[in-house]
Amino acid sequence: MLFLIGFIFLLFAVFLFLCTDLDQKLNGVLLSDHDSSLIYWNRLVSKSGSFAVVLPLSLIFILWVWIHRSHRDAVWLFVILISARLVFLLMKNIIVRARPAFPFSHIHATTASFPSGHAVNGLMFVLIILYCLRNYSLVCWISLIWVFLVGWSRLALGAHWISDILAGWGCAIMWFAFMMGIRNTVFVQKLLDYIL
Repeated sequence: MLFLIGFIFLLFAVFLFLCTDLDQKLNGVLLSDHDSSLIYWNRLVSKSGSFAVVLPLSLIFILWVWIHRSHRDAVWLFVILISARLVFLLMKNIIVRARPAFPFSHIHATTASFPSGHAVNGLMFVLIILYCLRNYSLVCWISLIWVFLVGWSRLALGAHWISDILAGWGCAIMWFAFMMGIRNTVFVQKLLDYIL
């Protein structure tokens, strides 16, 4: 089910990607009341979704899983996190979509645009949190709101198209679901036995 949700996000993102005019119009509609006084806050939220921030925070949760639950789960969450980053970078380098050139752009990014790395990083971190803290619904809701704000900040700064954000979320969901799905295969079990 989770994989299907990610696929729908990605499918919609690809549709918008192929209809660049629609993608640009949606950015214009959503950000028509662009408030330059919020640039500082958007940059702050945006930085919180960077891999440099998400990696150590994710490692803290993975360490918690190592100590309180299972060494196998902790190693597998680490594999998911790192492999998602590698797959996302590969996609960026294959697709090589230019960043939007909005008149209000407040950020200078030199890498390709599709999918959004901040969206992948943020949602991957939230999925790790959701996996670790299943019984803490308040933390889970706050995490989901944060990942939405990270995506919104990337749009507000003019760093991405809407399709980039949706594709990032879709990729993160699909990769997490795929990797959790193969977690119990014989190959992965033997690999974890070998590592641990």
